Amino acid sequence: MQLQEVKNDNLYLRSFESHLTLLAKNQEGIKNLFKLISISHTDEFYNNPKIFKKTIIKHRHGLLIGSSGCFTSEIFNCAFLYDQETLLTKMQFYDYIEINPVASYLNLVYQKKITIENLKAVLKKIVFCAQKLNKIVVATGNVKYIYPYQKKQHEVFIFAKRIQNKRHPLFSYDQDKNQSFPNFHFYTTKMMINDLNYLEDKNLQEEIVITNSNLIFNKIKKLQPLKKRLYIPFFKDVELKLKELCYQNATKLYGANLHPIIKNRLKIELSALNNSGYSVIY
Repeated sequence: MQLQEVKNDNLYLRSFESHLTLLAKNQEGIKNLFKLISISHTDEFYNNPKIFKKTIIKHRHGLLIGSSGCFTSEIFNCAFLYDQETLLTKMQFYDYIEINPVASYLNLVYQKKITIENLKAVLKKIVFCAQKLNKIVVATGNVKYIYPYQKKQHEVFIFAKRIQNKRHPLFSYDQDKNQSFPNFHFYTTKMMINDLNYLEDKNLQEEIVITNSNLIFNKIKKLQPLKKRLYIPFFKDVELKLKELCYQNATKLYGANLHPIIKNRLKIELSALNNSGYSVIY
């Protein structure tokens, strides 16, 4: 059978997933971000929330799409495994490119998939290709905890089983229990600049850490994720209908002559629902 003839609508469930960053830059972006979150938890959910690229493209208006700098990002893995031309093609999808501190990729070094020198070469390759496409490169922390001493707490999370007995991406059955994990603590500006010393260009290092971070920040307008008031459906006489329904049920349960305690409780509850605008829900 030819490979082209193989068709299975569920093949995507076995595909390799990657991380990216979505930032809302205006109110339209907030709305589209909410849509994507809903879709990822319903139509495209499998084991955990997922979202297809084609769906992101459909709803990308008002959003900034970053590549994510972690070891599970499409751009990092492409730079690690494929040639420059493939990487340039993949980068065109993104608005900006992220890179993380060297220490956040150390799991690949511990697993002997790459050396420190080659890891730095991969990160330099990402920066070079992004510059070639005039993409903004931003240094991000992939922060899981604030201080280095909190790393042990994060390791507990890595070893813990997830929903349906799934394992954390950093967990490995084969690894030595004494083996170290990557570092995900917070980096100050100075620490982040020094971490990029492999670029051998102080101006470029400061641009990636300081200038470009502010460029992204300035693209985002003042947003209001949640409206100040509750937007509810309107039904005529909904408060009166709710009151009638409640008293009908109370009469069925306690008889026609309701005790003053029950009447008072109904009055309190109905008043709270009506004043908050929740009557229509009930």
